[in-house]
Amino acid sequence: MEPKQTGTGVIMKAYDLSNLSILIIDDSRYMRSLLSTVCWGLGIRQVREARDGETAMNIMQRITPDIVTCDWGNEPMNGLEFVHRLRNDQGSPNPFMPVIMISAHTEMNRVLKTQQAGINEFLAKPVSATQIY
Repeated sequence: MEPKQTGTGVIMKAYDLSNLSILIIDDSRYMRSLLSTVCWGLGIRQVREARDGETAMNIMQRITPDIVTCDWGNEPMNGLEFVHRLRNDQGSPNPFMPVIMISAHTEMNRVLKTQQAGINEFLAKPVSATQIY
């Protein structure tokens, strides 16, 4: 892995992410598009999108992503409800799947709730390509 300079001057190791698959869950079409574009820019070629947790669970009946990102405020199933179902349902495709919460709701009590729910990482919006990497 060779170091790679980003636009922000941060040096990162250049990992090959081309075989990684990701599912982006966000109710904002703009945010899904932005995150998809960042993932493509990082070399991730298997990017799926869902507008809510229910849609994501339906997608995951056909494919099992390596990583899921989700937003807090999706309806009809929000990010915490999605993670609870992913972690606890008998029909879950992978209860141990890494999940990253990407949200503008950064109050300490909400961040603690995400940890308790089984979220692996929390990123505050707005996010940068470096943070996603």
